[in-house]
Amino acid sequence: MIKKIKYISVIISLVLFFTGCSFKTRTSTIVVQKTEHGKISANIYKENQVTINVNPEEGYKLLQNSLTVSEHNNKYTPQEMKINKISETEYTFDLKFYEDMDCTYYIAGEFIPENQKETYSEKKSYSIEYSSQYSKISNAPKTAKEGEKVIFEVDLYYNSYSIKTDDVKITGEDGASYPVTFEGFNISGNYLYSFSMPSQNVSVKIEEYDARSKNETYKVNLMPVENGKISADQEAYSYGTSVSINVTPDSGYKIKENSFIVFKDKKIITSKYEFSMPPHEVNVYVEFIKE
Repeated sequence: MIKKIKYISVIISLVLFFTGCSFKTRTSTIVVQKTEHGKISANIYKENQVTINVNPEEGYKLLQNSLTVSEHNNKYTPQEMKINKISETEYTFDLKFYEDMDCTYYIAGEFIPENQKETYSEKKSYSIEYSSQYSKISNAPKTAKEGEKVIFEVDLYYNSYSIKTDDVKITGEDGASYPVTFEGFNISGNYLYSFSMPSQNVSVKIEEYDARSKNETYKVNLMPVENGKISADQEAYSYGTSVSINVTPDSGYKIKENSFIVFKDKKIITSKYEFSMPPHEVNVYVEFIKE
């Protein structure tokens, strides 16, 4: 399973599985956001505790109060987690376990030159309004401070609908437009988007489209494999088209049980060799082992 996960998403630093009272597997995903002039990493120290290691480059230090951990799930408003300082380079925080939902924890920090005077100050918060027609927007903060990274999820109501990054509009009160980043899909299959909060109130509008009404095709990406090959009849397919994947082991090898997956980011779409093309590109992976 570890080998599958590493192809599914490069933003996953740590995945913890546990069994709740309902005997359903729940997942806690740790996402460490990229930093400059240093490295931040996370590891499990105890069953429900995460250790954060902070390693600035030579000549740099962690900006005071810049290390943050925010919890996102599909039920409650995102919230900041309490961080315990163990040393200048080590911090911890406790995971929250929910019986009926998965959680994602985003870790962020900032490094500055050692000789730079720290001028950390409380920044003003601005409001965010969301609107959509054929989707539900969740885990979406209603306010954010200037420069803060805002992350939200979009869950489409209909399977035939899709979203392009250009269809997500971030607009300020003065009419200015701001860039948005597609972060991929989460485990539930929801779209994840982010943007940097400007110094004014903004509106977020999702403009979904029905893939059946557009003559578009979507790529089937065949991931690199060893000791065999995977192939498809063509490189791209229109929405709803039947896709058939051919899997051929080399001599002396066989397909590892349950290793075949069709996925997009963290969303596993199917484990069948024949499937109906969704309204977005997909990746295909399989693992071969000796007979």
